[in-house]
Amino acid sequence: MEVPIFNAAVDLDGIPEAVISPAIIEGNNHQTLYQEISRQIQGILRSQEPEKFVVSVQRLLDFLAKNGVELEDLQHQVIIQGIVQRAQQEPLFKESLFRWEQVTSPTERISLMGELVRFAIALLWEE
Repeated sequence: MEVPIFNAAVDLDGIPEAVISPAIIEGNNHQTLYQEISRQIQGILRSQEPEKFVVSVQRLLDFLAKNGVELEDLQHQVIIQGIVQRAQQEPLFKESLFRWEQVTSPTERISLMGELVRFAIALLWEE
C-alpha cells in the first residue's frame, strides 16, 4: 500500500484511496509499512507547529484506519516520543506546545492527536 504524504494544507478530497486493500499485512510488509508511517509521522512532528501537526497526523491516522491499517500502539509511541524529543531540543517548540494546550478547541483537545499531545505535555511537565 502506498501511503500518501499528509500535511494540514492538503485538501482531503485530493488524497487518493489506498492502491491495494491491506486486509492482512504480514512479515516484512508490516515492518516496511510501519517504518514508512513512522518516518512520515516523525517528519510531520519535526516540521510543523502543534496547531498544524495535530491536523496532519490525525489525517494520516484517519487514512490508515479507513484503509484497514491498525498499528495504533506503535503509532502512539512514535507520536509521543517525537513530540517529547522535539520539545527537549527546541525550547520555542516546547513553549508552543504549552500555548497550544491553553488555546486549542475542545474538539481538537479530545481528538486522538489532542490526547497524545496532552500526554506528551504531561511527560514534559514531569521533567
